[in-house]
Order: sequence, then structure tokens, then C-alpha cells
Amino acid sequence: MSAGTLTSIVYQPLDRNYEENRFDDFIRVPVDAVDVVEDFGIKGDQKARKGSVRQVNVLSAEWLATLTPLGYRTKPGEMGEQLIVSGFRVEELMNGDRFRIGNDVVLEITKPRTGCSRLEHSQGKPLREFQPAIGMLARVITGGRIAVGDAVVALRAVSEPA
Repeated sequence: MSAGTLTSIVYQPLDRNYEENRFDDFIRVPVDAVDVVEDFGIKGDQKARKGSVRQVNVLSAEWLATLTPLGYRTKPGEMGEQLIVSGFRVEELMNGDRFRIGNDVVLEITKPRTGCSRLEHSQGKPLREFQPAIGMLARVITGGRIAVGDAVVALRAVSEPA
């Protein structure tokens, strides 16, 4: 699980808001490349927050592929994620593990993503069977530009000895 590829980038632009009580889907706009800001998240994304433990939401394409035959909507953004990686099982990472996307961006896993009522409502079915994790949440350690097709490489865990 040491290397993979970034296959999708989506985000919620600052100028696109959810209507009150709107639970039918996630607003996600696909892009080929985006700037990622250190200790903030994806530039221009409504979910980006300085100091947050959930600056970037990452899923693996392989995990999503297991949901499609079960009737879940799994196109980019439909699970509320921002990044999809292929060949890299992000759900197997632990808190504190780091990985690089492209040449510069380093993300650190902060916690498993547990989902929310909006996600279950938009999918039209519960996701409890997939607990404790529906992908992983990460914070941005090093910012930079990432693009679909960039390599995704595991780095040593923060807790591992040098």
C-alpha cells in the first residue's frame, strides 16, 4: 500500500451554498487541479478551516467500488469526499500517518470519517455497516498544487521511529 494515484478532486466552492434543509446531495464541483493550503485545506472550499482536523476528506477508489454493487451512489463527490485515490488504501491508515500527493502536498490522517445524516439521506440508505470509517479525514501539513493523475505515496508514520 505504498503508492497509488489521485483519481478525483472535487470541492464545494465558496459561492455555492446548500439551501436550508436540503439533504438530497452534496454540492461538489470536479476540477483537474487545485491548490492545497497548509493547515487550511483546499483553496476556495467551504470545508477548509485553519486548525481543523477535517481539512481534507479522502476515500479510496477500491473502497468505493465495493459500495457500487450495493446500490450506493459512488461517482466523485457523491459520498461527500474531496479526494479519491486509487491503488492506495487510505482507510487502512492510522491517525498520524502521512502521505504525499504529487511533488509537495503532505496530508496527515487525523481520524476516520464517520459520515453524517446528510450523507445517509443523500444515499437513501444507512451507512452504519461501514463504521467505524467512511474514508479518512486529514489535515494539510505541506501545501502546494495537486492534480488528477498525481502519485500518492505513503510516508513514515509520525509515531514510527526514524
